[in-house]
Amino acid sequence: MEPLSEDDSKRLFYTRIFSNESGCPREFEEVSIDILKKCGGVPLAIITVASLLASKQQVKMVDEWHGLLESIGRGLTEDRSVKEMLQILSFSYYDLPSHLKTCLLYLSMFPEDYKIGKDRLIWMWIAESFVQCEKAKTSLFEIGETYFYELLNRNMILPVYDRDGTVVACNVHDMVLDLILSLSSEENFVTVVNGTGDSMSSQSNIRRLALHDARKGTALETPSMFKVRSVASFGDGIDIMPSFSRFVGLRVLVLTGCSLGDHNHLNLRDLGSLLQLRYLSLASTGISKIPEEFGKLQFLQVLDLRENDEMELPSTVIKLRRLMCLLIDWKHDRLPDGLRNLASMEVLGEIRLGCDSLSIAKDLGNMEGLRELRIVFVDVSLELQKAFVESLGKLSSIQILFINVKEARQEDLDILGRLPALRYLALVIYRWSGLLLVGADGFRCLETFELRSMSPGQILFRLGAMPKAERVFLSVGLRVIKEELLFPFPDAFMHVSLT
Repeated sequence: MEPLSEDDSKRLFYTRIFSNESGCPREFEEVSIDILKKCGGVPLAIITVASLLASKQQVKMVDEWHGLLESIGRGLTEDRSVKEMLQILSFSYYDLPSHLKTCLLYLSMFPEDYKIGKDRLIWMWIAESFVQCEKAKTSLFEIGETYFYELLNRNMILPVYDRDGTVVACNVHDMVLDLILSLSSEENFVTVVNGTGDSMSSQSNIRRLALHDARKGTALETPSMFKVRSVASFGDGIDIMPSFSRFVGLRVLVLTGCSLGDHNHLNLRDLGSLLQLRYLSLASTGISKIPEEFGKLQFLQVLDLRENDEMELPSTVIKLRRLMCLLIDWKHDRLPDGLRNLASMEVLGEIRLGCDSLSIAKDLGNMEGLRELRIVFVDVSLELQKAFVESLGKLSSIQILFINVKEARQEDLDILGRLPALRYLALVIYRWSGLLLVGADGFRCLETFELRSMSPGQILFRLGAMPKAERVFLSVGLRVIKEELLFPFPDAFMHVSLT
């Protein structure tokens, strides 16, 4: 990529710091020109330095600008070398508070160009105790989200958006990854096996282990694994994974996408001995049964079993009283009775409710801290539907709700509208007749509304409905469109697909 011109460099730099390209105060003009010379027109360097000089929406004093200028040294003016770029990036790293330094270094676990899911990353931080809560009844996950967005705001990570503009993941710029890999190696924070010929024979105190690739003849022969806190395997790294029973102090284990059925030396029952385990991802691993030994994992907070074939969940799952996040697919066997025991649950889905799920529908009402629920209804009786609606009314903390239902009723929509914290609602309706009315007094906090249905019907929005709506997606068969009621969202993005 060619370096930016002087004018483009100024434009990028000033808009990052002063919100507009012509807003640079006179006392900053001379030093800013000198700083931009050091950056040599490299966009990442310009953005990084700008983030340092305007952290937390406050522009630093001019003396601090001069101090940074003197610290940069030759910069990128003579040759835009990797070494000089890393020097500039290092200033941003050392400017971070200690908890964000730790969270950023943890990203060195992931391979180059890897899309790191936001929620997944935050839960891993929590499992490692990087996220600290000072106030009672404050969600650790929500605190972790503030860490994530602070790293975004400081341009240390790059956002990945979904179709509605929501940040769902992040990438790490190659230069930032080089920096944190170097720092992680120096501090023995993360040990990476990446197929480049590096040896682990001299490392006797591994703290975090990332298996990116397995080399021919590679074997992880280290004296001890008992201090390892995190292990993540990517690609064929699973080929050299030591026996699970060796990681007695493990808190995080990520095996997403690894084919466990092809490795006889790995026994899932051994995971039951990892009593410190907090985060376990077995998504897309080809497993079909979870052993009962998982009930011994009394500290487990996150269990991710998505994207596997039909799976049988043992009754011992309900013993995991500290479980905060359970991720499964709706096609899996129903959850065992006793869901009320999982009172710490914050994220649950995608679960299936059928004619034999009455107790589960009732137990959902005990999950007072539930923030996200994804649910699919199959063969629903009137009794079950009433029990679910009654439980739903108790979920005062629910923020994200995905529901697949055979038929939509006005009374159900009214109950959803009264949920005080609901920010995201997605409804999939298989049978729809008559009129659904969204009143002006409901959904006071809703930001995103999604409704999908193949059957014809009517939906009307009263003026003043969903006052905080930013995104509205409708994919429905409509018999009648009332324009004056259908589009009362002047500040929201709306997409309508008529089928």
